[in-house]
Amino acid sequence: MKAKLIRIERSIVIYSSRNEIIKEIPINIHLEELLKIVEPYLEDPMLYEGYELSLAQLDKVNGLVEKKIKVEMDNYCVLECTGIYGWDAKTSDID
Repeated sequence: MKAKLIRIERSIVIYSSRNEIIKEIPINIHLEELLKIVEPYLEDPMLYEGYELSLAQLDKVNGLVEKKIKVEMDNYCVLECTGIYGWDAKTSDID
């Protein structure tokens, strides 16, 4: 079976200073807008990797979302991306 990418979901994940996930907040911001906030790595123009956000970047994200994201003093936040895949049983990787 082959996996077909159905959509990309992005979220802001808040981590504690011990790298434990505190909260995951889905966001619906177009890639073009995110690229104005986050400079991608050379090999990652679609922002698929995780990007730790500064407070200035988080302020810009907050300007684009309805519910404002707050981060406590010792915590940090990361822009993360997840691919949602569908499986096509009619297509096989195996000959």
